[in-house]
Amino acid sequence: MKNLSVFILLAAPLVFAGTVRAQTEISNWNFENTTLSGTPATTSGFIPADAGPGQAIGVHALSSTFATPTGNGSAKAFNSLHWSVGDYYQFEVPTLGYDHILVTFNQISGTLGPAHFKLATSTDGINFTDFTSYTVLENASPNTWSSSIAVISTSYSKDLSTVSSVSNASTAYFRLIDTDTVAAGGGTVAASGGSRIDNFSISGDPIAVPESADVGWLALALAAGVIGGRRYFSCT
Repeated sequence: MKNLSVFILLAAPLVFAGTVRAQTEISNWNFENTTLSGTPATTSGFIPADAGPGQAIGVHALSSTFATPTGNGSAKAFNSLHWSVGDYYQFEVPTLGYDHILVTFNQISGTLGPAHFKLATSTDGINFTDFTSYTVLENASPNTWSSSIAVISTSYSKDLSTVSSVSNASTAYFRLIDTDTVAAGGGTVAASGGSRIDNFSISGDPIAVPESADVGWLALALAAGVIGGRRYFSCT
């Protein structure tokens, strides 16, 4: 029986060697390669990811000004004015080959910009499911954004491990949606109020498949252990 136990212990690592996971960034928008003219419109137009596949867009019910002002510790961010309830920023990314999706980003609003948002997900870009709500801070001391210092308090991390639909999807949509008229400064959202986003990142765990060679060696090792065990007992 000792022979069998030894072979199983030696072979076991082969099973797990092919299934170890490490979080990997799929796509990222830091907006450093984006320049928006600030011409009033209801959409920003599609913005390609700075790293990885995917595209982002800002959509408003009323004509807005989309621009790329100072980011959070960087030269640029994505900003828009004239927010109405239901307006959103959307990020569209393929997540094929990944699960345990994690979304991280920085966001700040002006004094008259919206304070309350929700993150919603979809796989068809039409039917969205709400995941969580969050509050955006006012772009004022001590949370003021500048190109030289990143403000940690304006960073958000949303673990979507429980949302199986956005794992291993040909296309997954992530929307940050304005939910009411409360302004970050405490009053009511106004046409001149903006909300700014930066460093939007989507990451996940690579879905690993055990290599056929590992499975083959495991089968041989287990078989050898069983045979060896039988021969051991037949000799006693």
